[in-house]
Amino acid sequence: MTGFVGAFRSEVRKYTTTKTWWILLIVAFLGAALYAVVYGIIPATPRLLGVAEADTDIYTEPGTVAAIYNGGNSLTRILALVAGVFAMGNEYRHRTMGLAYLATPRRRVVVAAKTAAVLLLGLVYGIASAIAGFVVALPLVGLFGGSLQLGSPDVWRAVVLGVVSIALWTLMGMGLGILIPNMVVAMIIGIAFAYLVEPTVSLVLALQDWWLPLNLLPSGATSVMVGLSGNALMMGPSTAFPWWGAALVLLGWAVIPGGIGAVLTVRKDVNG
Repeated sequence: MTGFVGAFRSEVRKYTTTKTWWILLIVAFLGAALYAVVYGIIPATPRLLGVAEADTDIYTEPGTVAAIYNGGNSLTRILALVAGVFAMGNEYRHRTMGLAYLATPRRRVVVAAKTAAVLLLGLVYGIASAIAGFVVALPLVGLFGGSLQLGSPDVWRAVVLGVVSIALWTLMGMGLGILIPNMVVAMIIGIAFAYLVEPTVSLVLALQDWWLPLNLLPSGATSVMVGLSGNALMMGPSTAFPWWGAALVLLGWAVIPGGIGAVLTVRKDVNG
């Protein structure tokens, strides 16, 4: 246990003493706020255009407010994926894995400590995204009327699951970084999958009403997990798993590549 704690502290220091993680965190917060503005304005559009009645309360539904809080999820999870790739890519790039194994000879302890540190990093990104959504929701609710729904268990569950989902995306990035030692290649593959391949496949599946395979994709599972089913902008399937089923699907996407990579890392020789 002592060895794990020491290794965990060492991994956390690796992240907190470099600029990359802080820059990504700032970008995540600002980007999440921008995305939250977009998703927050959409419900108010009919009112702004004069279509809805002037006295219509727009932000009274928990789902609408939760969507603003989680509005930055679609961007932050990609940045979290990038952060996860960096977590392993920097080890291979600077050849520091060997030093970590020398300091903590039990490789499983090192891998477990790195996994815990990456999850913690993902939670920080998720919390930053949720805070950005809350900051955006404050003026919208004040301007158009409604409630922040802070007393709604459903809203809090959506926010918490949104934070957890971003942490799992960070773990996915770590798994990708383990499987592909070249950080640049891993980064390109991860971003291309998240921004090009998966949205294209999701669109095809949605047009065919093939909701089951859409639920099995990371973004679809994430949208279902945080309660955004039927939200086309966030790739939310219209026919969804229960939230806990989607959480298990996303956990599988995070654990399987990371588990395979961890086994390979523990068994193979590391130079440097």
